[in-house]
Amino acid sequence: MKTLTRSGWYQKSALFLLFFSFFSSINAQFFTRITDASPLVTESIPNVGASWNDINADGWIDLFICGFASPTQRYNRVYLNNGDGTFTADENSLFVQNGGLGTAFALLADYNHDETTDVFMGNYENATGQMTSNRWYLNNGAPDYSLSEMSVAENPNGRYPSGSWVNFDRDGDLDLFLTSAGGATDLYYQNDGSGGFTLLDTFPFLETRSTILVFDSWIDYDVDGDLDLYIANFGAGTENKLFKNMFVETLNPSYFIETEVPGLTDWASSNIGVNWVDYDNDRLPDLYANVFQGKNRLFHNKGDGTFTEITDQPIVTISGNATGINAWADVDNDGDQDLFLTKGSGTSSIGHLYLNDGFGDFTELNAEEAGELVGNIPSNFQAGDWGDYDNDGDMDLFLVGTASTTAGRPNYLFRNETGAEANWLKVDWQARFGDEDGFGGKISVKATINGVPTWQVRYLHGGLSSFGFQGDTRANFGLGDATFIDTIIVEFPSFLFFCTNFSANQILDFANGSCPEMVSGIEESEVLSGHQILKALSPNPVAKTLTIYLETPELMEITVSISNLSGQQLRMLGKKAISPGGNHINYPVDSLPAGIYYLCIEGPNFKEALKFVKR
Repeated sequence: MKTLTRSGWYQKSALFLLFFSFFSSINAQFFTRITDASPLVTESIPNVGASWNDINADGWIDLFICGFASPTQRYNRVYLNNGDGTFTADENSLFVQNGGLGTAFALLADYNHDETTDVFMGNYENATGQMTSNRWYLNNGAPDYSLSEMSVAENPNGRYPSGSWVNFDRDGDLDLFLTSAGGATDLYYQNDGSGGFTLLDTFPFLETRSTILVFDSWIDYDVDGDLDLYIANFGAGTENKLFKNMFVETLNPSYFIETEVPGLTDWASSNIGVNWVDYDNDRLPDLYANVFQGKNRLFHNKGDGTFTEITDQPIVTISGNATGINAWADVDNDGDQDLFLTKGSGTSSIGHLYLNDGFGDFTELNAEEAGELVGNIPSNFQAGDWGDYDNDGDMDLFLVGTASTTAGRPNYLFRNETGAEANWLKVDWQARFGDEDGFGGKISVKATINGVPTWQVRYLHGGLSSFGFQGDTRANFGLGDATFIDTIIVEFPSFLFFCTNFSANQILDFANGSCPEMVSGIEESEVLSGHQILKALSPNPVAKTLTIYLETPELMEITVSISNLSGQQLRMLGKKAISPGGNHINYPVDSLPAGIYYLCIEGPNFKEALKFVKR
């Protein structure tokens, strides 16, 4: 798949030995099916999707299950995590009481900036096949949370199989994008900063869709510093679409153009879910697509806005009826992301677990190695994803049973048994910084694993990480034999900061001051009160001359420099006085080696940085 240098060959051999020794040390099967959680989170009900998220802020992820309904029964569920491997059902939650609406998915986020996790309930159709309106719930406070329904103007009935929280306009708050199906129209709600929403209809990606399923994902696919939109369609003859965000080029945060990218947009098939993941640890987002009644597809990001399809890996060579499960996580904590997927087989599913060797080569595990997670499973799964529900540092898996409106089949919960076999780090990034929200951003971690300095990236999806499922929103990293983390880079849509020198095997909570020093970013207490100075860099990627766009409310002097991805300053570009209003500065960068850098500015009481790619 890749041509390795001699040093690369030694690195790969070392990682293989680590992989081999890891499995030699496992006495039991990799995963154990849990059947005694109380109440039974694996009960047989007509399910569609689910969400792992900490609704009551006690440090343990809870489980929301979305289901269809009969005229007399409601199948939404809220299970609160007790922290001891068991759950308590919340029978009084409005999410449960309104379960007769045909809930397709639940998205959890703090959309009104009160430091509690709120809930959006996306509906598809009710038990009689009629379109229904969506529901918005405000969290009234932890730890004894309760949900209150919020009224939203212009909330039409429709079928909505997918949606995302997104902050592509860099204003610090979360907007909501909903993709439609079955004759409904896409919806885009703009957040006014306090949780109030206005429905907009001005974006080119808004459509009336006749297909039965659509999957949306926001990602900076071309690594130019703004969020683009990729839409996968379920339906033969309906091509996937990519809308490029033109903010970097125009400074207009609402300007998108439909873009053709070979491999991503030039094929039509029944897509039942996509996932952006850096599977080969080169710090670029790659795309994995589930294809119903066909072979799944993997596209490797080349770093220049183009992609190469990978066809020789086992994760793209199996055939069958793909389900919506496309679940990536470092399940063995060795420093790379692995894949679990299922293929349908009548009323059952065939589970497949593939371990990654760190270079993008995958090995499939058998039932003796992985347990009941693989092979024939007597339930027809539509959704599923990873979440560390027992906070032991390894990723567990919840699988959602059936999409039938009347008949239920069991859900499945699998506990990961690797325990302390390898080191790990978990980053709870949803501890807020002022009014900034991190959905749409990413977190990068550098550690020396088995003697090899290794970067890993986790993308902070604001939507469904697997079809119908919002996975554990905490960023989970396997560290192998590394006991120490060199660098953490947190990149939110509006700013970034660096953290250094942390020990492994902990849940890093920013709210507890674990990473107090920001290398860049603006705090509310500072003089400029959140006014972002550094607006954009262009062109990006750049070959010769980089143009820096700035905007300031007052005359000030700034210092401009270039740093590497670890925060080390490489070049001082000097001091510059900038006038109130818009400014642009040109700097030659042709002597820089090809790579990824940060352009940093520093002024009175603030530091900021944006990433750029040098060709």
